[in-house]
Amino acid sequence: MKKNALMKDFTREIRRNFGRFFSIFLIIALGAAFFVGIRSTKYDMKYSADQYYDKTGLMDLRVISTLGLTDEDISDMNGTKGIQKAVGVHTADIIIPADDRGFVVHLIGLTEGVNEPVLMKGHLPENLRECLVDTAFLENSGYKIGDDVTFESGSDEPLKDTLRQKTFKITGSCKRPEYMDDGRGTSTIGDGSTDAFILLDQSAFTSEYYTEAYLQVQGAKNLMSYSTEYTRLIKSAKKNLKPVEKAATKRRYDEIKDEAESQLEKAKDEVTKGEKELTDAQNKLDQGHRQIEEADHTLSQKKQELEDGRDKITDGKKQMQSAKDQIAQGRQQLTAAKGQLEDKQQEAAKAKDELTKQQASYDSGLQSYEENTKKISDLKDQLAKAKASMPEVEQNTALLEQSIADLKAHPEVPGAEDQITELSEKLQGLQEEKAQMDELISSEPQITESEAKLAEAKSQLDTAKPQLDNGWEKLDEGDRSLNAAISEMDKNQNELNQSESELASKEKELTSAEAELSKGEKELADAETKLQEKKDELEQSQREFDEKSRDAKSKIHDAKAEIRDKQSDLDKLEEPSWYLLGRDRIASYSGYEMDADRMGRLGDVFPVMFFLVAALVSLTAMTRMIEEQRVSIGTLKALGYGDFSIAMKYFGYAILATFGGSIFGVWVGSITLPNIIIKAYGILYTGLPRYYTPLNPSQAVLAVLASVLSTGAATLTASYRELKAKPAELMRPEVPKGGKRVLLEHIPFIWHHMNFTAKSTVRNLMRYKKRFLMTTIGIGGCMALILVGFGVQDSIKVVAKRQYTDIFMYDAVVNVNNKASQDEKNELEQLYVKSGDIDQHIRVASSTADLEYKGKSQSVTMQVPEDISKFSKFIAVRDRKSQKNDQFPKEGMILTEKAAREIGAKRGDTVQIKIGDKTVSAKVSVIMENYVLHYIYLSPELYEKLCGSAPEYSQVWLKYQLSDKKEKDLGKALIANKACAGVTFTNAGLKDLDQMLDTLNQVIYVLIISAGLLAFVVLYNLNSINITERQRELATLKVLGFYDREVSSYVFRENIILTVIGIVVGCIMGILLHRFVILTVEVDAMMFGRLIRPISFLVSAVLTMIFSLLVNAMMQRRLKKIDMVESLKSVE
Repeated sequence: MKKNALMKDFTREIRRNFGRFFSIFLIIALGAAFFVGIRSTKYDMKYSADQYYDKTGLMDLRVISTLGLTDEDISDMNGTKGIQKAVGVHTADIIIPADDRGFVVHLIGLTEGVNEPVLMKGHLPENLRECLVDTAFLENSGYKIGDDVTFESGSDEPLKDTLRQKTFKITGSCKRPEYMDDGRGTSTIGDGSTDAFILLDQSAFTSEYYTEAYLQVQGAKNLMSYSTEYTRLIKSAKKNLKPVEKAATKRRYDEIKDEAESQLEKAKDEVTKGEKELTDAQNKLDQGHRQIEEADHTLSQKKQELEDGRDKITDGKKQMQSAKDQIAQGRQQLTAAKGQLEDKQQEAAKAKDELTKQQASYDSGLQSYEENTKKISDLKDQLAKAKASMPEVEQNTALLEQSIADLKAHPEVPGAEDQITELSEKLQGLQEEKAQMDELISSEPQITESEAKLAEAKSQLDTAKPQLDNGWEKLDEGDRSLNAAISEMDKNQNELNQSESELASKEKELTSAEAELSKGEKELADAETKLQEKKDELEQSQREFDEKSRDAKSKIHDAKAEIRDKQSDLDKLEEPSWYLLGRDRIASYSGYEMDADRMGRLGDVFPVMFFLVAALVSLTAMTRMIEEQRVSIGTLKALGYGDFSIAMKYFGYAILATFGGSIFGVWVGSITLPNIIIKAYGILYTGLPRYYTPLNPSQAVLAVLASVLSTGAATLTASYRELKAKPAELMRPEVPKGGKRVLLEHIPFIWHHMNFTAKSTVRNLMRYKKRFLMTTIGIGGCMALILVGFGVQDSIKVVAKRQYTDIFMYDAVVNVNNKASQDEKNELEQLYVKSGDIDQHIRVASSTADLEYKGKSQSVTMQVPEDISKFSKFIAVRDRKSQKNDQFPKEGMILTEKAAREIGAKRGDTVQIKIGDKTVSAKVSVIMENYVLHYIYLSPELYEKLCGSAPEYSQVWLKYQLSDKKEKDLGKALIANKACAGVTFTNAGLKDLDQMLDTLNQVIYVLIISAGLLAFVVLYNLNSINITERQRELATLKVLGFYDREVSSYVFRENIILTVIGIVVGCIMGILLHRFVILTVEVDAMMFGRLIRPISFLVSAVLTMIFSLLVNAMMQRRLKKIDMVESLKSVE
């Protein structure tokens, strides 16, 4: 019966004070939701990523060899203990041309079961002519599925050495597990950064060896990524791979060395062969030149011989012409002699006629006899001579006719017509002569007849002989002279004929010689033509040889240079190095882990403070409730209820509100807050397709237990404190506390100028110290939480600007390939030495090292500038607190602040630096402001003193003022040089850090909103408790004639003053809490700022005041509803 009555009273109490019940429920729900939500975010983030990694088969290890990996290496890895699967992968960096700039793309071979792509659109490649592209590539390039995309090399090596073809068809878009964020890594082509990835069939690559290998470790899928157990398993797998690495690197070294030596010998043979072919071709050309010279000489001789022959023929013609002239002259003389002879004959005839006339008939007869006898004798002589000459004339006639016929038969003979004309004239002369002879021979009978008549007349003459003796003697003498002349003339005639015959023969010989000469000249002209053709051919061959010889010599020179380079490379060849890289070397993987850990660290502090404020307010509410219920407690106790039963009523009230609120808060918080925060990070990690927000049992149990225990313990404590009193004492109202003079009353100047309401307000605040303290702490705690939210945002925002603008004043870092030749390094140096766009540069040696001090260690980047006098132009060496700049020390080192704090070192301390296998000691001379990563800076002299060798400068820092386009062009120019191993731009680091911090800012907004909501609920709850406790007091004021507005002002004035005091306390608490949160939230590689901006104080205070005013406005209605009659009824 009692239990039922107590239960009814319990339910009536909840209904009667449901506002208080609900406020406790809501406050605990908010605290639990925030506690569980924030603290579960780290787990949910890692769990979501782990599910994604397991689904896509993200590699656990990535093996990269400096000389590539073979199928045998992959087989050995698959046979290694602890390795579940190993696959070889082809990769390459190429460029896709675009209007404004080329897209630098990382090509990856498709693998099955490892690093599988998440298909977003389209389908997977079905042959080696198709490709699957990054979703970011489709968004930024303008390409779409179904388009053909063409690749270019982007380096000196032709694309055919990498891919079997250059054009591929896009079949779909995808995401990859190793690219969860928008970053795609760096590249050795283009401007140094990769824009996207594209997946190809492995057979599309031409290389016989793999550039890297993806490994999955046995049992890794059963472990949570990022966990210690997973890390330990990966370390064990790396250890098991060491023997495989040793054998594989030795084998690969031998293979490459043997292949290189073989190629070197082959190249040398080809060079020797090329030089021999070049020499043979030159010898052949030289032989051709000699033959041409010999032919030239021979032709010159022949030409000279022909010219001599032509001269001889010319001389012969001249001589022949002279002979012809002489013959003609002889004929003329002979004709003249004949005329003279005839004249003499006529004179003799006249003499005979005159003698005959003188001696009468004797003389006439004798003269006639003598003349006739003489004539007959002459005719006989002529006849005899004619008969004797007739055969020769006939023979000459026949010869001339034959010659004329031959010449007519061969008209092509030079001068044939002239010769025919000349021979025809001679033939005509011979024919005329022959006709005369024929006529003379035909007159032989007449001579015989005349001779008979003379014989008859002889007797007549003999008679007159004595008379005529003297005449005949003279006549005979004349006849003898004439006969002698005729004989001489005949002789000359014969000689002349013989000369003409000889001349004809010589003329024939001359014609034949001239024909031979013409033939020789023609043959000579043909020979000259052929010789010229040979010369032209030889000149053409010489030109071709010269051209090919230049190319051949250039190729031979290049080949020899390549042989020297290959020989140099072979001499420098070392066993390849294997890099066993875990997931922690994937930028998005490690970045995601840092963000999750950052949320975890934030969850270690902020939600706890949030929860403590909520628990404190709940505890206050329950304590006040029990104090208010002292009359009811006394009544129940008087009715016989035990202390335990009474305490359980209030304990159950508190537990029900707290347990219900915590359960509701856990449920809402575990779903809502992680989802909001992870989606905020989803802006940064676009590759994560799905987020999981499972209930975190440990955090849920912790939140529920903490809520129940704190509120339950406070309730039981307050209950038993009241139950110690007797029922009669409890059933009477608690004796009001005696009034005491407050501090202001001791200051008359102020106190006397205050009105009644103000004095009453001050006395009320000081009288209820517990209420004053709890309200101040509650409001201060909320104010502190809001201020911490804004303060963390301020601390985060300042990092990027201070690190990459104020401290790092350089604009780019050029990583130098120390394996490049000196000429290539010099060429690279000329790019920034002579460039008008680069203002300053400095060479820097950069390497990793470990600092050790008093048992603590920290990995750092050790950097040694070549010229310490220029260092301050690139990095600001200053103290964070004083902002005072320090000089670069020559003897000691500069240590960054976070690294110094991690190992506990201060200025003047000596720390150990582990560089490789060597450990040295150095003094910390300067501790400088730095926010990202850990650095130490040494002078070249100190480095050489510590390490025993001069620093090897592997970086060049550049400082300039360029537009983004010009900066990209500069990056392309630098990357194109073989001595450049990569370029990192400060702007890129600034943008990445800003993007990461902006994401964290969104999380901070969630914290600020949650803190604001808690502040509102806390203020509402405290005001509600305040009004409930002072209900009789406020009713009395109404009875005394106070208006509602005056009563509200009476209460709200106190609330505002408490809010202002709470804001001041909250500022102090917020500063302390902010520092604690910043130191806790910071990750190892980053330091946040320490200052809170004044605007953050102002905004936090204004928000808190707005919440207070809003709560006052909400309480206005409740104040108006206070029933004066009910409130003033006697409780005794």
